[in-house]
Amino acid sequence: MRARKEKPIFRGLTIAAAGDLGGSAQWTDANISRWVGLREGKFVRAMGEDVTHVVCSGEEFKRKEGFVKLALKRPKTCQIVTLDWLEDSMLKQKRLDEEPYSHLRALKRERERERKRLMVIKGLEKAVKEVNPNLYHLYRDHTFFQYEVVMTRDDEGAGIQGERYVMSIFESNNAKPRLYWFIARFFKKKGDTLAKIHRPSHAPGVFAREFDLFEKFFQKKTGVPWAQRLVRAGTTDNSCFQYQPPTGGKPVGWVPAEYIPAEAPDVVMTDGVVSTTATTQPAVTAADTNDSETANTTAIPVAKPSHTPAPHPQPQPFLTPAPSPRADLAITTATTAAPSQGRDENHSFAGLSSTAAPTFTWPTPGTTPTMIDLTSTDTPVCAL
Repeated sequence: MRARKEKPIFRGLTIAAAGDLGGSAQWTDANISRWVGLREGKFVRAMGEDVTHVVCSGEEFKRKEGFVKLALKRPKTCQIVTLDWLEDSMLKQKRLDEEPYSHLRALKRERERERKRLMVIKGLEKAVKEVNPNLYHLYRDHTFFQYEVVMTRDDEGAGIQGERYVMSIFESNNAKPRLYWFIARFFKKKGDTLAKIHRPSHAPGVFAREFDLFEKFFQKKTGVPWAQRLVRAGTTDNSCFQYQPPTGGKPVGWVPAEYIPAEAPDVVMTDGVVSTTATTQPAVTAADTNDSETANTTAIPVAKPSHTPAPHPQPQPFLTPAPSPRADLAITTATTAAPSQGRDENHSFAGLSSTAAPTFTWPTPGTTPTMIDLTSTDTPVCAL
């Protein structure tokens, strides 16, 4: 009976075996050499530059001696695979991808598992005094200001050099609703890596509580309220900790309008938020214009500070009546004065009422439609 011709799946490959392959008794050097040769490959027991694959067991790879040591020096031209790659390739009659059978890939997976295990252990140890970094991250407000504030103190007269506090507010990663935690770390001197932890809350809580602790701690150490951190920066003596606001266009957080530094021309207010990334245009006075022109000034709205993270207010709705289907339509209004539609201090829109909408009435047959005196200031008019 004529033998079946095998596919040349190992053409151009030189395969070497390192140590005991750990397979069955049939995996002898003579059998492997014959099976590889039938598929136009080459099997050797001596390591050379022409070797493209080294087949070895897991124990042999961990020792990293002999053929394995030489193969590790040229990982781009020599693959270190298990015996399963050789066997599966011959059974499926095609050269399989070496990646799933690679000893190097298995080593990387093992190292990744060990790294994650150590990260979990380190996070649990850190959670005893601080916050577990696997469950929390630094909080950023809607201005993209990150709540990690550094305060420093240098008082040569008192022998203090390089003291610093790092205040942080952390936000939960997955917990809903979001939980927050205030932490302060104290470093005694410059270059000190061992910090003393101040965590007033034994458990995370709502933002209002933790932000209140944050503000009180900041004022206690600097002597300056958190809301006045920009206008009073650097105004206290050396016995207090000093806070330097971010510069270079970085977010500085929310600041009330009355506490914006007047000497900072590149700071503008937008909806109660301080931004250093925009520049204001120089003011135009009446003296710089012609006699027929007047100076226009635009008041910038300032929102009341809020201690809870909230989205920006929705745009104000407008009352727009529908067009009249008839030209002889008479228009009357149910009220004599339009309500105020201003924005209140809580980002809501006050003064809007359903009675403010104009009422349309059809004229009685045989009567003349009522005409409205547009020159009168007492009659409210709705333009169509």
